[in-house]
Amino acid sequence: MEWYSDLTNRNGSDWSPVHFLLMLLLLFIPASMTGAHEEKQSLTDTRTQQAIALMDSYAQHSGLASDRPLKRYLWTDAFAVCNYLGLARATGEPAYTELALKLVEQVHHTLGQHRQDDPRTGWISGLNEDAGELHPTRGGLRIGKALPERGPHDDFDARLEWDRDGQYFHYLSKWMHTLDQVTRATGRARFNIWARELAVSAFDAFSYPPSSSHEPRRMVWKKSIDLSRAQVPSMGKHDPLDGYITSLQLAATSATLPLPDTGPKLEHEIAGFAHMVQY
Repeated sequence: MEWYSDLTNRNGSDWSPVHFLLMLLLLFIPASMTGAHEEKQSLTDTRTQQAIALMDSYAQHSGLASDRPLKRYLWTDAFAVCNYLGLARATGEPAYTELALKLVEQVHHTLGQHRQDDPRTGWISGLNEDAGELHPTRGGLRIGKALPERGPHDDFDARLEWDRDGQYFHYLSKWMHTLDQVTRATGRARFNIWARELAVSAFDAFSYPPSSSHEPRRMVWKKSIDLSRAQVPSMGKHDPLDGYITSLQLAATSATLPLPDTGPKLEHEIAGFAHMVQY
C-alpha cells in the first residue's frame, strides 16, 4: 500500500482513515455510475427484446405478418399500433413503423366495414368505396367481437352481449388516440384528421340531449354496428372524461399541422364533453 503511505505523508499532513475513505469513494463513484448505466441499458435492451418477441408473435397469430386469417379487435389493435411506434423509436428500425401503418389499414378495412356474416356489405358508414377510403372512420369502427350484433327484435341477454359485436365509445376513443400517435410519429396529417372525424361521429352517435334543457347531454355504453340504435343504454362513468381529454389531444395536434384548418375543429365536441364532466 505504498500509494496509501504516500497519501498519509503528502505535504507533511496526516490523512485520517475518514479522508482515505472519502478518497476511495471519489475514486469508485464514476465506476459505480458507469456500472449502473450499463446495467440500466442492459435491462432496457432486455425489455426491448421481450417487446419485440411479443409483438412478432402477435403479428404472426393475428394475420398481420402471416398468411393466417385476420383477427382484428379494436382495443388490442390500438395498443399494438402504439407498441410498434414505440419499438420504432427504441430501435430506429422503420420496419416497425411500417407494421403500425399496415395494422391501421387492416383495422379500417376490416372493422370499418361490415362483417363477412352480415348481409350488408361495404363501409359501415354507408359511404361508397372511394369515399370510404378517404374517410374510413366516418361511421365508427366495429369492436371485433366473435358473435354478430344483437338484432333490433332479439331479446337482451346481459351475458351474451359481452360477446356480441357493435361499437363501444371507449374503444373508439382509444383508436382516436392511436391515430393521433401515428400522426405525431410520422408527421402525416391524415391520421389525425381521421381521428377527429371519428371523434365527431362518436360524439354524435353516443351522446344524446337531456330531457331538461338545464341538464348536460348523456351517453350510451354500446351502439349497433351502424350506430343507429343503443345496444346497452347505460352510461360509462369515464366516457365523457375520456372523450374530453382525447378531443383536446387531437385538437392540440391539429394546431401543429401545416394545414390546421383541414378537418373538424372539435370545438362543439370539446364543449359537450366538458359540460358532461362538470355534472
